[in-house]
Amino acid sequence: MGADMIIGICARHVDQHVAEARLKTLSNAVIGAAYNYGDEIDDDDQADYLAQAIEDLSWVYGDTRETTLLRIEGKDYVISGGMSWGDYPTDACRPLDVISELGVTELTFPTEVTA
Repeated sequence: MGADMIIGICARHVDQHVAEARLKTLSNAVIGAAYNYGDEIDDDDQADYLAQAIEDLSWVYGDTRETTLLRIEGKDYVISGGMSWGDYPTDACRPLDVISELGVTELTFPTEVTA
């Protein structure tokens, strides 16, 4: 088995406080499914996925050498990546994937929060 190139990317189209407010509109089960590769969480799963997602926003809005900002047609995206041998190449890749999957950093969101 050889190495693969893995890239995590997440839009950064809204301010962090908007993304956090949007996260708070989602159920723990919805957020948990994003952390479990789309699978529903078990009924006895007591993990606080909301708290984890709020913490993971720091990968999107923070300043770290594991990520870089990419501007495409006037819109910002945060990316991270590298070579992988079956794992994530950086600590930022998985959080970027999860936050991107939830869609809270996109321009549109089903339940719009502007405050």
